[in-house]
Amino acid sequence: MQLKLPTARKPPINDIGRHALLISGEKKTGKSAFAVQFPDHFMLEMELGNATHLDANYEDVPDFDAFDGYLKLLEQTPGYCKTLIVDEIQLLYNHICDKVRKEKRMSLDEKFTFEEWRIVRGYFTDILNRIKRLGLGVIYTAHLDEKEMELRGGGKYSRLEPRMSGQCKSVTDDLFKCCFTIIVEGMSDTARRFLQISRDEHIEAYNCFADNFINQATGKQLKYIPMGDSARQAYLNFTMAFDNQLSVSEDQLPRTKVKSNQQPQQQRSNNQPAQSQQNPPAATKPKFRIPSKQ
Repeated sequence: MQLKLPTARKPPINDIGRHALLISGEKKTGKSAFAVQFPDHFMLEMELGNATHLDANYEDVPDFDAFDGYLKLLEQTPGYCKTLIVDEIQLLYNHICDKVRKEKRMSLDEKFTFEEWRIVRGYFTDILNRIKRLGLGVIYTAHLDEKEMELRGGGKYSRLEPRMSGQCKSVTDDLFKCCFTIIVEGMSDTARRFLQISRDEHIEAYNCFADNFINQATGKQLKYIPMGDSARQAYLNFTMAFDNQLSVSEDQLPRTKVKSNQQPQQQRSNNQPAQSQQNPPAATKPKFRIPSKQ
């Protein structure tokens, strides 16, 4: 291949659906329902049975071999979909840890050494690079953890961040173009949901688009996108916001600083092996197929 220096700037990809996105939120806030609104999607569901209420193109993924099998089918079937959804990324990482534990014939109470963690990282990096090479838009999901943060002056405060172990996060730090967090204000039938797209001291969120998500009402970039009363409305508001066509007034924004009602969870230590929440894989190797489109 003959190399040439560019003679002009390359325009940005102005299609949010073609980038790698991370959608985080507490359980039952609609992460998966929002993700499957993206057209021409295929979702690999790591939490078995989690998507049975959705009208979606998906398959359950019980272990790493299943994920690898579906990924190979996608590599062999160009154009099958435009958006790949990985629900959720920490469970994919856990599946890889389980695979390494099985390969090394380690018991559940044996701790990984540097060598096992190196193998896990290699598997995980390879999988993510293969997904990149598909040339699809990719949506990863994650639950939220409430972490206690310390100020330099000695004070403490709570912060919500996507739930990923330290090793998982170290590999994915540069993977996502955007991290959007679903937040909920209020309770029960009166609750309002928002997609937060930029960070503050309490919630992790960010986006890399300086010229998108401009509020028509103010001319400034939005911090919150109202998600409305349905996943479909949330997606329509999201795409309108990206195209700078959404006008959001003050009364449509959160009235108070949103806080989590989730209890802090014990974090996995770096030397504690990750384990999936699923049953061990069956002895026979399953056959994988990409579901036919209706």
